[in-house]
Amino acid sequence: MLGSEEPGTEQVFETAALAIEGNTPKSNSYLGSVGWGWRIDPDGKRQKLPFAVISTGVPSAGFMGAAKQWNRWETPGVIKTASEPTKVYPEFDARKADYSLPKDTPVRIRKDKLGWHEVDVLTGAAKTHHGDIKWIRIEDLYDAGGGMARKTIPLPVEPKIRSDIGAVELRSKASSDAPVIATLNDTVRFKVLSSVSFGTIGSKYVEIELSGQQAGVKMMKADPFGSRLSIRGFIPRDSFE
Repeated sequence: MLGSEEPGTEQVFETAALAIEGNTPKSNSYLGSVGWGWRIDPDGKRQKLPFAVISTGVPSAGFMGAAKQWNRWETPGVIKTASEPTKVYPEFDARKADYSLPKDTPVRIRKDKLGWHEVDVLTGAAKTHHGDIKWIRIEDLYDAGGGMARKTIPLPVEPKIRSDIGAVELRSKASSDAPVIATLNDTVRFKVLSSVSFGTIGSKYVEIELSGQQAGVKMMKADPFGSRLSIRGFIPRDSFE
């Protein structure tokens, strides 16, 4: 939880650059992302995570998961009183109501605080109170609809490791003899950078880039910060779809 000094507590942030307009090939595509943050080490000391590049293209799986949630939401519609009648109060957490409004009276939310909304009373069934600034309990209001969809964030289709072959070894070079950087399971998402031929015809490796903070990435060497950085390496071309 925030403010906790328990070992393992952390906050990691990611910010992405996205081109959303124009007639270039980069339009509506990601230009990369960076990350930073902090965590509490095993000794209870607060550590600053380094500001680092996470991706030079599509952001991490965590970022894209948040993008999917964003695309599902709409802006609030018309907020109305839900109870018949709905009590309105002069201030937050007041014990005595000033007056009551009929059900379905429209209001505009100004701010919220611990289960209450400060609202502007709008024209409706209670015209005599139009423009009043009052407090109403959150459970006594509802969204009547009419909100607008937010601008959607692109969700590019990314390749993934084939589920029938289990884990794939990410190597430092396009060779089966090259050192293994990490193993990747079929939950890992990555970006293909290039295709590299080696050995006999038809035997190929591809260079990929991925975020090491994904749960399906198992690094061969322990590194307190490296697992949060952008990682590049090579995997067999036939190991993904």
